[in-house]
Amino acid sequence: AVRGAWRRGSPLAFYTLAAAAMWACSLGPSPTFMNVPVIYKAPYAWLMYLPGMEGVRVPARFWVLATLCLSMAAALGAIHVMRRWPRTRTALPAAACVLLLVEGWPQPIGLPALPAERPIHAPAAARLELPLSPERDSTALYRATRHRRPVINGYSGYFAPHYWLLWHLLERRDRDVLTRLASLGAVEVVIDHQQDSDRRWRRLVGRHEGATAVHEAADYTAYRVGALERVGVPKLHGVLLPIHAARASVNEAALAGITDDDRITRWHTQGPQSPANELTVDLGQVRRASAVETEIGGYILDFPRELTVETSVDGTQWEQVWSGRTALTTFSAALEYPLDVPLRFPFESRQARYVRLRQTGRDDTFYWSISRLRVFGEP
Repeated sequence: AVRGAWRRGSPLAFYTLAAAAMWACSLGPSPTFMNVPVIYKAPYAWLMYLPGMEGVRVPARFWVLATLCLSMAAALGAIHVMRRWPRTRTALPAAACVLLLVEGWPQPIGLPALPAERPIHAPAAARLELPLSPERDSTALYRATRHRRPVINGYSGYFAPHYWLLWHLLERRDRDVLTRLASLGAVEVVIDHQQDSDRRWRRLVGRHEGATAVHEAADYTAYRVGALERVGVPKLHGVLLPIHAARASVNEAALAGITDDDRITRWHTQGPQSPANELTVDLGQVRRASAVETEIGGYILDFPRELTVETSVDGTQWEQVWSGRTALTTFSAALEYPLDVPLRFPFESRQARYVRLRQTGRDDTFYWSISRLRVFGEP
């Protein structure tokens, strides 16, 4: 009976599928398992493109709707069972009531111990507590209610676009990310000793040229990274050059996504990044080019791990005009332009008809994506 009802598209099928959909949305835009992303572009990430959805702070509340759907599915399933086996009409509701009472019986709630207070030790615009992770960021936010200084890694139901880039850079011990943060104002960095038994975080911050240790206690050390010269996303000059054609090493069917001026559509590598990934655009004729801009929009972790930009007049002889890692470039772009996240690569103006982007790094999880590509130069 249940199988037949499912085939006919009954309310039972609807509520069961709806419960699964609400559960998937409750995981948020970037679900992780042990700090490792497990679902690429989860369903909640699609909803964020709808007007107003970017302001919803707690995706986990979708589980309330999942619970409602599960309740309806359970009730409908019980009806089908009792119709198929009439003798269960008394026992099944009674058993369900007993189970509901047992499951919902009040239990003492174990509350975690309050974190030790860590007051302000130096003037700064914001505080960064290390190590950074979603599990420990709630503690950083709680302490902020006492010291009342803005925190860079506080907890919320929504992760800002730059958050995972900040985590990516810190996990790779990139001191330049501290330089980038300090360009927005002085930063107080507090390192938890219990999570830093090998002192790697203290070495990372302590060796930064702008850092000064301002306090050391038994359980934490505080540093101040003084305000540094402003470092932002470069401004591009010149006119937008038309792109007449494009080709790629993979997924050429999606190349229309880089020129349709839509941040949702994109070209991507259809799989994890490898040094074989490349994309070439044809300007139609020889022009003077001076910069390339690629946007990744909401595909925030799909930045190229290492990128080389080359130009050519004839498509045979190529000249390298930019090369390097792009994580810090992407982090800066996410801070200033969180919707588009433009990666800008200016270079000395030169004659070119073709511009080639080669992704030369590796990533075992994330694709290389481009939602919009622009070439700038002279008319």
